[in-house]
Amino acid sequence: MTDPPIFILYPYIRIEYHNKGYYKVYNLMLDMQYVVSQKLFQLMQFCSTGKTLEQVRSRFPADIIKEALDKKLIVTTTYLYEAVHLKYVEIEINSGCNYQCQFCPNSGIKHFENKIMPLNTFQSVIDQIQQISSIKHVTVNFYNEPTIDPYFIQRVDMIRKAQLHLTLYTNGSCLTEDKLTALANLGQYLNKIEINLPSLDMEEYKKITGNINLQSVLENIQQAYTMHLPVGIIVNGHLKKQFQWTKKIKAALGGSIQSAVPSCLNDRAGNVKNEYAQNIAIKDAYLAGCHILKNSVIVLWDGSVTICCNDYNRENIIGNIQKENLADIVHSEKYKDICNQVQGLVEADKSFICRKCYYAKCALDIKKDLLDFLNKQ
Repeated sequence: MTDPPIFILYPYIRIEYHNKGYYKVYNLMLDMQYVVSQKLFQLMQFCSTGKTLEQVRSRFPADIIKEALDKKLIVTTTYLYEAVHLKYVEIEINSGCNYQCQFCPNSGIKHFENKIMPLNTFQSVIDQIQQISSIKHVTVNFYNEPTIDPYFIQRVDMIRKAQLHLTLYTNGSCLTEDKLTALANLGQYLNKIEINLPSLDMEEYKKITGNINLQSVLENIQQAYTMHLPVGIIVNGHLKKQFQWTKKIKAALGGSIQSAVPSCLNDRAGNVKNEYAQNIAIKDAYLAGCHILKNSVIVLWDGSVTICCNDYNRENIIGNIQKENLADIVHSEKYKDICNQVQGLVEADKSFICRKCYYAKCALDIKKDLLDFLNKQ
């Protein structure tokens, strides 16, 4: 016999505006805005602590309950960890990088040897991804530079044959013409090539990235443009300079790129120890969710699966696709236990990775602001 569903306020809701009994809310997970009536708002208030179906039905009509569930203003606790909400998989096709960017854990003393995911393991990952219908997108990143992988072109072709969409995150230094051609062959399945470009000044570029490949990167961007490939620029670095360089890069490369945006940097759950360290320590017993956990999992070069892009030291392994199926891994009790901690359904372990994470802190701040607002109405 299964436990009855518990209905709770969805933690990824932000109040945008309210006036005369109507509220405009934004669902961060669905990227949707809604105008919420007073009755819907009262239901959200009621479910700020978990309620059974009988309790909800005793206070609210069926049409209001249905609307709240459809718009994900309230959800069942099981919804928070169902794997059907996964959107993409990060595949670590290789573990090394030719840069040592200051905002990345690779800038520290510990730097992983460049291990290569075998092609048969990669094909197995692709096959298992296709068994989860909600997943349509992949990346080939995890603190690595994917274009130094010797099988990069073959892997891109395998992604094309599987009809999965690829977003490539790269420093752009090794985007040779044959690799760009392989990306061009993806056609509609290439979302974008996102290039890390923190500065157009050589000295600053070298200081941030530990490399002097700036000119090669700029030439590769131009080559991608001539091949009609979608290129975006992610501007990393210190916050004040990020916005300055974003403007300069747009002015200099505007015709060759689709976008240039400053990055939302974080210290990777405490794994960056230098000037970019944030020293986050969440003391709250209960966390409040994470959009990354809801959207993705990471498959490492050896087939191990971890929950989070911030798990640099590979300490939160939940399975291995060479021993069990990915669909089974993301439906396992181990995965659900982690999800329960992240979503605040149970108290998080004292040493849990999320307690040091910027994203978890933001989610907790959003939920606190939402509850404060609801309680004041």
